[in-house]
Amino acid sequence: MQGIPFVVAVQDFHLPGAMRWISAAMSDYVFGVCLDDEGRFKRIEEHVWKKVREKSGFFSFPKGENISAIIVNSQGTLPKFNRVGYIAEFGDRDVCTVRSGAASGEHGPEDFVKIVNAPNYSETWVEGMTVFHNPRALIALPPEMIPGANHEFLQPDDSIASLVPEFHPLFSQTEIWVEPWRRRRRWLAAQRRRWVPQRGQKWMLTGPA
Repeated sequence: MQGIPFVVAVQDFHLPGAMRWISAAMSDYVFGVCLDDEGRFKRIEEHVWKKVREKSGFFSFPKGENISAIIVNSQGTLPKFNRVGYIAEFGDRDVCTVRSGAASGEHGPEDFVKIVNAPNYSETWVEGMTVFHNPRALIALPPEMIPGANHEFLQPDDSIASLVPEFHPLFSQTEIWVEPWRRRRRWLAAQRRRWVPQRGQKWMLTGPA
């Protein structure tokens, strides 16, 4: 194992929906910085919850330089297995699955809605993953080793630089519909009027007319 980056993967399922906040919480903890109310980065000394106090800045801990990076994936939940399984042609073809949420955008989070049944739907296992790189690592993790993930780096001025993939969901929820296709198509049509597809995408409905 000598000379190989050492990476720790962390997931949080301590309560329903916990994965929605894991990326932001992990960034605060490992880097020891966060954004204040004015959008400026500031140092965090400790994290406090009730009577529990925990020092911040995991990467700065003694022997922390032996950790190359920490990875989390807000999409690493059971619904992802259902969606990716559907793409792999498992499951009932007569079930409609709709995925909605927010993804990283040029000027902040952007809403999205995707029809998993659509012929042009795609999703990878790495989608939604964030890699926090240790600035003190003895053996750095090259970003190209995990393509498709969001990579974050702490800068000397305490700001955070990110290498964001073309589509990076911050969180999402999956709805499964088993209603007759006529009702289902009406619901999808309503969603199509409400939501604007992302650049390069278009709405496609499948199933009998």
